[in-house]
Amino acid sequence: MQTIKRISLVDSVVEHILQSIQNKRFLPGDKIPPEREFTVALGVSRTALREAIKRLESLGVLTVRQGDGTYVRADAGNKEQAFRQGMRDLFSMGDIHMRDFLEARELIESKAVVLAAERATDEELRRLEHLQECMENTLNDREQFLRYDVEFHRHLLEISHNPILKRFLWSVDDLLNEQIKRSVTTHENLQSALEAHSEIVDAVCSRNPARAEQALRSHLKKISTLLLNAVLNRTKSEDER
Repeated sequence: MQTIKRISLVDSVVEHILQSIQNKRFLPGDKIPPEREFTVALGVSRTALREAIKRLESLGVLTVRQGDGTYVRADAGNKEQAFRQGMRDLFSMGDIHMRDFLEARELIESKAVVLAAERATDEELRRLEHLQECMENTLNDREQFLRYDVEFHRHLLEISHNPILKRFLWSVDDLLNEQIKRSVTTHENLQSALEAHSEIVDAVCSRNPARAEQALRSHLKKISTLLLNAVLNRTKSEDER
């Protein structure tokens, strides 16, 4: 179990438990580890753990049974799904367009990469380098390449150690990833993405926040152009039918 060492211990514990539920390490109905064991595993105080559990109980994610322990509620997984669906519904409203969404993603992820350069552990940086190497090794396999691309950006959010930034993009990344798969179709696109990711990795691992942000913004602007052009071309094709 990963030790928690970062800012706002209560927020970190809350995010760790939520992520464990999303990743199915804790299933609905599961009993979470006893307080003594859990605090040692996470490297936090009993006070921080108790406050995190209290917060998650108020959100309807956990339930505390006096004298028995703390359990994941049966409908806990549905709450995450409901949030994701709510964000998709918001995006599908007529007054919100792809350009708006892409601008928001750039703002959020550019901040995340700055925090990653400042806060990531050495182990987390090695994982980032590994994902970039996986992309390089699968350059001729578009589907596998894009899987690593998605995982790369999720990991960037993870190592920002900011749960709000991370959870916002988690809520809509499947929608955006579907758009990327439809737009990043040529070998040239993949090669360009690989080079951009290499620049991002180099900047983050060098602990250079300004260069990391510049590399990330440059990459996302290119992706945004591809997406918007693809949407425009599809619209034109439909109008001509």
